[in-house]
Amino acid sequence: MEHQLKLKLLASIQQKRLAVFCGAGLSMSPPSSLPSAKVVAEKCTTEYAKSALEPPIPDATKLDLGLLAEYFVANNLQNFFIRRLD
Repeated sequence: MEHQLKLKLLASIQQKRLAVFCGAGLSMSPPSSLPSAKVVAEKCTTEYAKSALEPPIPDATKLDLGLLAEYFVANNLQNFFIRRLD
C-alpha cells in the first residue's frame, strides 16, 4: 500500500470518518469459520426452547440475531447463554 494512502486512512480513522463495509460472509471461511448470524440465532432459539424457560421467544424474533439479543437483554436472559459458551 502506498505511504500516502496509509496516511489518509490513518487520518480518517483518527477523525472517526472511516467506514469499512464487508460482505456478510467474510468471516465464515477459514481460518475463522464463524457461523452466520442466522445460524447463531437458530442455535440460541433451539437451546432456549429446550430449556423450557419463560417467556417464549416471539416468532418474529427467532431468526433475527439483533432482535433476539434485544429480547434476551430486555428479559434478563443473557446469562443463560453466557453460561453455555464453549
